[in-house]
Amino acid sequence: MEVQWEYNEVRWEYNEVRWEYDGSTR
Repeated sequence: MEVQWEYNEVRWEYNEVRWEYDGSTR
């Protein structure tokens, strides 16, 4: 379960970066 949490955190960070990149592209 601990590993899953870490993976979730990384996924959230990646999502935030992707959103920022999307906003910049538009």
